Amino acid sequence: MPYEIRRRLVREWFDENLAAIGTKEFAVCLSDFERGWKNVKAPKGLILNSVLATLERPPGSIEQLGYGSIGQRLCAVMFSLCKHQQQHFQNDLIMLSCRMAGQILGIDKGEANKLLQALARDRVIELVERGAGVRASRWRWIWPDD
Repeated sequence: MPYEIRRRLVREWFDENLAAIGTKEFAVCLSDFERGWKNVKAPKGLILNSVLATLERPPGSIEQLGYGSIGQRLCAVMFSLCKHQQQHFQNDLIMLSCRMAGQILGIDKGEANKLLQALARDRVIELVERGAGVRASRWRWIWPDD
């Protein structure tokens, strides 16, 4: 998107939200936006949606755990996200909140949390770092390949 269009959009947003904005100088707000814009690699949700559209089947040995269809889908999601991270970032950390897991699975975040904890207890995944606030938890896939 060209700078002129971004500038116009930021100006419109700034004018509409001036009462709630902590930064009262437009130039400072525009500068903050431009600094953030450089860090955007893909629109929000694009990569996750791409991974979800092409879920990989996790190792067949997971079936021995007896998960139902939602648990199996969560395994496929976590396995696919792990593979994506390894292929694109040489990193196996999976960033996923209970809230997002719930949205993906069509269940509430409390149930999603219970499913993630079950996978962790069964040593399918491990919690690397607990999320807090807007920061999602970091998980690692640890179930061995068949």
